[in-house]
Amino acid sequence: MKKFNVMAFSFACGLTWGVYVFLIALIAMWWGIGSKIIEIIGNFYIGVDASVGGAFLGLGWAFIDGFIGGLIFAFLYNYFAPKFK
Repeated sequence: MKKFNVMAFSFACGLTWGVYVFLIALIAMWWGIGSKIIEIIGNFYIGVDASVGGAFLGLGWAFIDGFIGGLIFAFLYNYFAPKFK
């Protein structure tokens, strides 16, 4: 059974979620599209709003959140997958 590389998967999850939040914040600032999403995300991540500073804060918070989520997912997958052969 193939296992996840936990650190690589966690980094990929963190980077993907971080870049997504960063881009949505910038798009909301420039064109107003996705501003409701950024408002909702701002309720969870301190300082995130539709601004350049808020986009970078969102990048940091989302990277940490995505990294931890990916870490938990990969660990659980590696733990349970062999049990379901």
